[in-house]
Amino acid sequence: FGAAAELAQQELDARAAQVRALRDRLEAGLHALPDARIFAEHVERMPNTVQFAIAGFEGEALLMQLDRKGFAVSSGSACASGRGEPSHVLLGMGIAREIAEGAIRVSFGKDNTEAEVDQFLAALAGLTRPIAMSPR
Repeated sequence: FGAAAELAQQELDARAAQVRALRDRLEAGLHALPDARIFAEHVERMPNTVQFAIAGFEGEALLMQLDRKGFAVSSGSACASGRGEPSHVLLGMGIAREIAEGAIRVSFGKDNTEAEVDQFLAALAGLTRPIAMSPR
């Protein structure tokens, strides 16, 4: 176990740089999409994760469309998974509830590639917009 931990420590900086580059590529592509909003974009955060919303999409609907296209993403925050409520953190940041309800999270690992990011962005651009948000 100690040897595995040492190896992981040695590779930590390189892996962080790799996933940060993928995160930055995704965020650059999100800026080109109408109505995309990246949360906590200008603060220090995990190098492998992007949380964002696209106005007019509920998180679960967006998640399902992306899942059908072969992408594994999460809605909401990791600590709130499965609850169906918007992230209390996003609400605490002053994000409007209807935007926070549309939040999805993309996480990268060491095996992800730039090509996958580009495919994901193309899938996002081709999503079917819902006619209206469901009433609450």
